[in-house]
Amino acid sequence: MQFLIITSCTRRKRTGLPSTLTANQLLPGSHSSVSDQWIKLAQEKKEKVSADLLYIGRAINEVKIAAKCLSAKVAFASTGFGLIDAKTELPNYDLTVADPTDPIRTKVVDEAFSSQLWWKCVNQSRKNKRLVDQLKDSPDLIILLSLSKAYLHLIKQELEEITTEYANRLRVFTSPDNHKILPESIRSSYIPYDERFDGLGSPIPGTRSDYPQRILRHFAEFIIKKDTPDIESEKELVLRTMSGMKLRLKVDRTKVSDEEIKNMIRTHLEKSKISSAKMLRVLRDDLLISCEQKRFANIFRELTMQLN
Repeated sequence: MQFLIITSCTRRKRTGLPSTLTANQLLPGSHSSVSDQWIKLAQEKKEKVSADLLYIGRAINEVKIAAKCLSAKVAFASTGFGLIDAKTELPNYDLTVADPTDPIRTKVVDEAFSSQLWWKCVNQSRKNKRLVDQLKDSPDLIILLSLSKAYLHLIKQELEEITTEYANRLRVFTSPDNHKILPESIRSSYIPYDERFDGLGSPIPGTRSDYPQRILRHFAEFIIKKDTPDIESEKELVLRTMSGMKLRLKVDRTKVSDEEIKNMIRTHLEKSKISSAKMLRVLRDDLLISCEQKRFANIFRELTMQLN
């Protein structure tokens, strides 16, 4: 069997790269004309790096571990470039359809901006192969989709093209709530991990943002038999695994100011070096402080820059 893992790109990019490509450099037009401009500008950029090096973060690391377990290829659902192989050379860029303030939305003037239509046009501009065609052309291919709600919505039209005939060669990793937006034809492809995975004693603890990638890793390491994959037995094993886990009790956390959080981080950094991810866990689990992940990342980054 062949395995292909598809996960989302990340807004976090490797540092130290040349100037960033943004939608501000595009002329207004239709979805198609704007996507053509975007791809052309990207092709003209000389400084590029492979996608698996450009995108960084905990979620990407979990995908790489899963891919190694299955000897799988990796592809990214990229808002800027569509469905791309991990070794695709890309320039440094900043574009997201999830942020209503991203300039890409002001460049499309033929009609209301549609993230799904944008996805279709970008893939056509790059001549990327559709998911359903990959399944049709490779009878021994199993695709593992590890995506958040935003990205499932982004590629929804492609998912609707996959018929029940191919559902047993698809595995979808997302939250229980998110799986409800899957097309009926592939809803049986959902792998039934749930909130118990993040309970006390979680085998791979983390944050909600990297949940799809963490359950993918667990599946690759402990559930699937890569020589004899069978989706029904895999789902049964996941359910048995979940039955042995307990939900984490809801904890009341205190809201504090950015400056107070900085002082807490500073105290820990004075004792020893600690990563942003580990410090966030200390903040939430040990100090019982409420702080959204993106807000914390900005605070941590600002403080470490001040200290360096």
